[in-house]
Amino acid sequence: MSVVILKYEDLLSGKDLGDEIYKAYGPKGLGALLISGIPRYAELRNRLLPLGYKLAHSSDEVKTKLEHEESLWNAGTS
Repeated sequence: MSVVILKYEDLLSGKDLGDEIYKAYGPKGLGALLISGIPRYAELRNRLLPLGYKLAHSSDEVKTKLEHEESLWNAGTS
């Protein structure tokens, strides 16, 4: 078992990645995959991480606005 790695350029091109995704999340997969070649990844990551901290320490009122019950809380902070 190994981690499946997708190329960012393949995601943008519309290439069929179904087989690779199945390897990652199918019955024998690890349940995770990596994406390589994301432009400006380090810069974007460094901008995003502080926002996670800020969100985690936001008031319940703010976090409630981000909840999405219709998706069974697959989006938001729940």
